[in-house]
Amino acid sequence: MTFDRGAAIREAYEKRLEARLRLRVVWPALRTAPERSALEIGCGAGYLLEHLRRSGWEVAGTEISGELVRFAREALGLEVGREPPPRRRFGAVLLFDVLSHLADAPAALEDLRDRLLPGGVLVLETGNAAELEPGRAGPLGVPEHVGHHSERSLRGLLERAGFRDVRVRRFNVEWQRWMLRKIGALRGQGPPGTGHSSPSPCYPMPGTGRSPIKILAGRILLGLRFGLGRLWADRRHACTLFAAARRRG
Repeated sequence: MTFDRGAAIREAYEKRLEARLRLRVVWPALRTAPERSALEIGCGAGYLLEHLRRSGWEVAGTEISGELVRFAREALGLEVGREPPPRRRFGAVLLFDVLSHLADAPAALEDLRDRLLPGGVLVLETGNAAELEPGRAGPLGVPEHVGHHSERSLRGLLERAGFRDVRVRRFNVEWQRWMLRKIGALRGQGPPGTGHSSPSPCYPMPGTGRSPIKILAGRILLGLRFGLGRLWADRRHACTLFAAARRRG
Protein backbone atom coordinates (compact mmCIF):
# COMPACT_ATOMS: atom_id res chain seq x y z
CA MET A 1 0.00 0.00 0.00
CA THR A 2 1.18 3.53 -0.79
CA PHE A 3 0.29 6.20 1.76
CA ASP A 4 -0.11 9.67 0.28
CA ARG A 5 0.52 11.77 3.37
CA GLY A 6 0.39 14.99 1.35
CA ALA A 7 -3.34 14.38 0.82
CA ALA A 8 -3.87 15.66 4.38
CA ILE A 9 -2.70 19.05 3.11
CA ARG A 10 -4.19 19.00 -0.38
CA GLU A 11 -7.58 17.89 0.91
CA ALA A 12 -7.71 20.38 3.78
CA TYR A 13 -11.45 21.05 3.49
CA GLU A 14 -12.38 17.37 3.82
CA LYS A 15 -9.79 16.74 6.55
CA ARG A 16 -11.00 19.69 8.59
CA LEU A 17 -14.59 18.49 8.26
CA GLU A 18 -13.53 14.99 9.30
CA ALA A 19 -11.74 16.46 12.33
CA ARG A 20 -14.90 18.35 13.38
CA LEU A 21 -17.07 15.24 13.06
CA ARG A 22 -14.55 13.08 14.91
CA LEU A 23 -14.26 15.65 17.67
CA ARG A 24 -18.04 15.67 18.01
CA VAL A 25 -17.97 11.91 18.66
CA VAL A 26 -15.36 12.10 21.43
CA TRP A 27 -16.37 15.44 22.94
CA PRO A 28 -18.54 13.96 25.75
CA ALA A 29 -15.43 12.15 27.03
CA LEU A 30 -13.06 15.08 26.53
CA ARG A 31 -15.23 17.49 28.45
CA THR A 32 -14.68 15.35 31.58
CA ALA A 33 -10.88 15.69 31.40
CA PRO A 34 -9.32 17.12 34.58
CA GLU A 35 -7.54 19.80 32.56
CA ARG A 36 -8.13 21.36 29.13
CA SER A 37 -4.85 20.12 27.69
CA ALA A 38 -4.47 17.43 25.04
CA LEU A 39 -1.78 15.42 23.29
CA GLU A 40 -2.65 13.78 19.95
CA ILE A 41 -0.48 10.89 18.78
CA GLY A 42 -0.28 10.71 14.98
CA CYS A 43 -1.94 14.10 14.51
CA GLY A 44 -1.38 14.34 10.76
CA ALA A 45 -1.62 17.94 9.56
CA GLY A 46 -3.02 19.00 12.95
CA TYR A 47 -6.60 19.95 12.04
CA LEU A 48 -8.22 18.33 15.09
CA LEU A 49 -5.71 20.02 17.40
CA GLU A 50 -6.50 23.28 15.63
CA HIS A 51 -10.19 22.85 16.49
CA LEU A 52 -9.38 22.05 20.12
CA ARG A 53 -7.13 25.09 20.44
CA ARG A 54 -9.93 27.32 19.17
CA SER A 55 -12.06 25.89 21.98
CA GLY A 56 -9.53 27.08 24.54
CA TRP A 57 -7.43 23.92 24.92
CA GLU A 58 -3.66 23.81 25.25
CA VAL A 59 -2.55 21.28 22.63
CA ALA A 60 0.47 19.35 21.38
CA GLY A 61 0.92 16.51 18.91
CA THR A 62 3.26 13.94 17.43
CA GLU A 63 3.59 12.88 13.79
CA ILE A 64 6.12 10.72 11.92
CA SER A 65 5.83 12.59 8.60
CA GLY A 66 8.30 15.46 8.46
CA GLU A 67 6.18 17.17 5.82
CA LEU A 68 3.11 17.17 8.06
CA VAL A 69 5.14 18.26 11.10
CA ARG A 70 6.39 21.28 9.15
CA PHE A 71 2.89 22.13 7.95
CA ALA A 72 1.37 21.86 11.45
CA ARG A 73 4.11 24.03 12.93
CA GLU A 74 4.52 26.61 10.19
CA ALA A 75 1.01 26.94 8.73
CA LEU A 76 -1.06 26.29 11.86
CA GLY A 77 1.36 27.35 14.60
CA LEU A 78 0.93 24.11 16.55
CA GLU A 79 3.38 22.41 18.91
CA VAL A 80 3.95 19.26 16.87
CA GLY A 81 7.05 17.07 16.61
CA ARG A 82 8.18 13.50 16.16
CA GLU A 83 8.21 12.96 19.94
CA PRO A 84 5.84 14.24 22.65
CA PRO A 85 6.97 17.02 24.98
CA PRO A 86 9.19 15.49 27.71
CA ARG A 87 8.16 15.42 31.36
CA ARG A 88 4.69 16.78 30.66
CA ARG A 89 1.28 15.33 31.43
CA PHE A 90 -2.07 16.14 29.87
CA GLY A 91 -5.74 16.07 30.69
CA ALA A 92 -6.43 14.04 27.55
CA VAL A 93 -4.52 11.89 25.07
CA LEU A 94 -5.95 11.14 21.62
CA LEU A 95 -4.97 8.66 18.93
CA PHE A 96 -7.07 8.07 15.84
CA ASP A 97 -6.30 5.25 13.39
CA VAL A 98 -2.95 4.69 15.10
CA LEU A 99 -3.40 1.66 17.38
CA SER A 100 -3.31 -0.91 14.56
CA HIS A 101 0.10 0.43 13.47
CA LEU A 102 1.76 -0.14 16.87
CA ALA A 103 4.01 -3.19 17.17
CA ASP A 104 3.59 -3.29 20.97
CA ALA A 105 0.16 -1.86 21.70
CA PRO A 106 0.13 -2.82 25.43
CA ALA A 107 3.42 -1.01 26.09
CA ALA A 108 2.30 2.01 24.05
CA LEU A 109 -0.96 2.30 26.01
CA GLU A 110 0.92 2.08 29.30
CA ASP A 111 3.19 4.91 28.14
CA LEU A 112 0.18 7.01 27.18
CA ARG A 113 -1.40 6.31 30.56
CA ASP A 114 1.70 7.77 32.22
CA ARG A 115 1.36 10.91 30.08
CA LEU A 116 -2.07 11.59 31.58
CA LEU A 117 -2.88 13.48 34.73
CA PRO A 118 -4.69 11.45 37.42
CA GLY A 119 -8.21 10.88 36.12
CA GLY A 120 -7.10 11.91 32.62
CA VAL A 121 -8.99 10.71 29.55
CA LEU A 122 -7.73 8.58 26.65
CA VAL A 123 -9.77 8.56 23.45
CA LEU A 124 -8.91 6.45 20.43
CA GLU A 125 -10.32 5.15 17.17
CA THR A 126 -9.48 1.87 15.43
CA GLY A 127 -11.09 -0.69 13.15
CA ASN A 128 -12.90 -3.86 14.23
CA ALA A 129 -11.19 -6.20 11.74
CA ALA A 130 -10.65 -8.89 14.41
CA GLU A 131 -14.43 -9.36 14.69
CA LEU A 132 -15.09 -9.88 10.99
CA GLU A 133 -15.11 -12.65 8.47
CA PRO A 134 -12.26 -12.16 5.96
CA GLY A 135 -14.63 -11.06 3.19
CA ARG A 136 -15.94 -8.17 5.25
CA ALA A 137 -12.64 -6.90 6.62
CA GLY A 138 -11.63 -5.10 3.42
CA PRO A 139 -8.07 -3.90 2.72
CA LEU A 140 -6.12 -4.10 5.98
CA GLY A 141 -3.01 -2.22 4.92
CA VAL A 142 -0.59 -5.08 5.50
CA PRO A 143 2.21 -4.74 6.55
CA GLU A 144 1.48 -1.24 7.90
CA HIS A 145 -1.35 -2.59 10.08
CA VAL A 146 0.33 -4.95 12.52
CA GLY A 147 -2.58 -5.46 14.91
CA HIS A 148 -6.33 -5.94 14.51
CA HIS A 149 -8.86 -5.36 17.21
CA SER A 150 -12.36 -6.17 18.38
CA GLU A 151 -14.44 -4.39 20.99
CA ARG A 152 -13.59 -7.15 23.46
CA SER A 153 -9.85 -7.07 22.81
CA LEU A 154 -9.86 -3.27 22.93
CA ARG A 155 -11.54 -3.25 26.33
CA GLY A 156 -9.05 -5.81 27.59
CA LEU A 157 -6.05 -3.86 26.32
CA LEU A 158 -7.20 -0.67 28.01
CA GLU A 159 -8.07 -2.29 31.32
CA ARG A 160 -4.74 -4.14 31.51
CA ALA A 161 -2.91 -0.89 30.71
CA GLY A 162 -4.40 0.80 33.77
CA PHE A 163 -7.58 2.40 32.46
CA ARG A 164 -11.13 2.21 33.80
CA ASP A 165 -14.62 3.27 32.72
CA VAL A 166 -14.03 1.99 29.17
CA ARG A 167 -16.77 2.99 26.73
CA VAL A 168 -16.94 2.03 23.06
CA ARG A 169 -19.03 3.57 20.29
CA ARG A 170 -19.34 2.12 16.78
CA PHE A 171 -19.83 3.53 13.29
CA ASN A 172 -20.45 1.30 10.28
CA VAL A 173 -17.94 2.17 7.52
CA GLU A 174 -19.36 -0.16 4.86
CA TRP A 175 -21.58 2.66 3.54
CA GLN A 176 -18.50 4.78 2.92
CA ARG A 177 -16.59 1.88 1.34
CA TRP A 178 -19.51 1.20 -1.00
CA MET A 179 -19.47 4.81 -2.23
CA LEU A 180 -15.67 4.76 -2.65
CA ARG A 181 -15.95 1.64 -4.83
CA LYS A 182 -18.59 3.34 -6.97
CA ILE A 183 -16.43 6.44 -7.39
CA GLY A 184 -13.41 4.30 -8.25
CA ALA A 185 -15.40 2.38 -10.86
CA LEU A 186 -16.69 5.59 -12.47
CA ARG A 187 -13.15 6.97 -12.68
CA GLY A 188 -11.76 3.67 -13.98
CA GLN A 189 -9.36 3.30 -11.04
CA GLY A 190 -8.73 0.62 -8.47
CA PRO A 191 -10.41 0.98 -5.10
CA PRO A 192 -8.71 3.33 -2.64
CA GLY A 193 -6.00 1.81 -0.50
CA THR A 194 -4.63 -0.53 -3.20
CA GLY A 195 -1.50 1.41 -3.99
CA HIS A 196 -2.80 3.21 -7.10
CA SER A 197 -2.17 6.71 -5.79
CA SER A 198 0.79 8.71 -7.02
CA PRO A 199 2.07 11.08 -4.34
CA SER A 200 3.17 14.48 -5.59
CA PRO A 201 6.31 16.09 -4.19
CA CYS A 202 4.67 19.52 -3.98
CA TYR A 203 1.39 20.35 -2.22
CA PRO A 204 -0.67 23.56 -2.41
CA MET A 205 -1.81 25.40 0.68
CA PRO A 206 -5.30 24.68 2.08
CA GLY A 207 -8.22 26.08 0.14
CA THR A 208 -6.61 25.83 -3.29
CA GLY A 209 -7.32 23.46 -6.13
CA ARG A 210 -10.50 21.90 -4.69
CA SER A 211 -13.45 21.79 -7.09
CA PRO A 212 -17.04 22.03 -5.80
CA ILE A 213 -17.64 18.46 -7.00
CA LYS A 214 -14.74 17.10 -4.94
CA ILE A 215 -15.88 19.07 -1.91
CA LEU A 216 -19.41 17.71 -2.30
CA ALA A 217 -18.08 14.16 -2.67
CA GLY A 218 -16.06 14.59 0.51
CA ARG A 219 -19.11 15.78 2.42
CA ILE A 220 -21.17 12.84 1.16
CA LEU A 221 -18.51 10.29 2.12
CA LEU A 222 -18.15 11.71 5.61
CA GLY A 223 -21.91 11.92 5.96
CA LEU A 224 -22.15 8.23 5.12
CA ARG A 225 -19.54 7.44 7.73
CA PHE A 226 -20.77 9.57 10.63
CA GLY A 227 -24.46 9.73 9.68
CA LEU A 228 -25.60 6.46 8.16
CA GLY A 229 -22.70 4.87 10.02
CA ARG A 230 -24.94 4.64 13.07
CA LEU A 231 -27.07 2.06 11.26
CA TRP A 232 -26.11 -1.63 11.55
CA ALA A 233 -23.04 -0.71 13.58
CA ASP A 234 -22.43 -4.18 15.01
CA ARG A 235 -19.95 -7.06 14.98
CA ARG A 236 -21.25 -8.34 11.63
CA HIS A 237 -20.19 -5.19 9.77
CA ALA A 238 -16.92 -3.34 9.25
CA CYS A 239 -16.92 -0.59 11.85
CA THR A 240 -14.68 2.03 13.30
CA LEU A 241 -14.53 1.76 17.09
CA PHE A 242 -14.26 4.89 19.21
CA ALA A 243 -13.10 4.06 22.73
CA ALA A 244 -12.84 6.35 25.73
CA ALA A 245 -11.29 5.42 29.06
CA ARG A 246 -9.98 7.10 32.20
CA ARG A 247 -6.64 6.69 33.90
CA ARG A 248 -6.92 4.92 37.23
CA GLY A 249 -5.84 6.82 40.29
